[in-house]
Amino acid sequence: MKWSGFGLCEHVDATGSYTITEIKGTLNYLAPEILKMKMLRDTMKRNTLELQKGTVKSDVFGEGLVFGYFLSSGKHPFGGDHAEIQSNIISQNPINLEQIESQSTRELLLKMLTDEPENRISSPDVVKALEQLQN
Repeated sequence: MKWSGFGLCEHVDATGSYTITEIKGTLNYLAPEILKMKMLRDTMKRNTLELQKGTVKSDVFGEGLVFGYFLSSGKHPFGGDHAEIQSNIISQNPINLEQIESQSTRELLLKMLTDEPENRISSPDVVKALEQLQN
């Protein structure tokens, strides 16, 4: 698998975070912290999100969603329709991971799909875990 989509890239600072001025991307593939920001912005009818931060771990969540989609035979890890998916992302309820036979793979996905970014696995740790699964 090759990971791309550089049209949505943001420059990160030394802490690995970036300021969000516009939320881009497919809603069903946004990390919960970004999805919550979008919902708040929409509720408040504001065009900008002053001082809101995203992190490189937001991308790990999106990567976990894509991995989960492929490993679940084309099912989104959090549901079937848009409203269900977004609600389940917010409430941390991945409902389509039971089809993944390997317990180790399922555990890795759950670490990638952890709700709070500070508790989410990092990209280098994902690579290490995938190498261990391969052996």
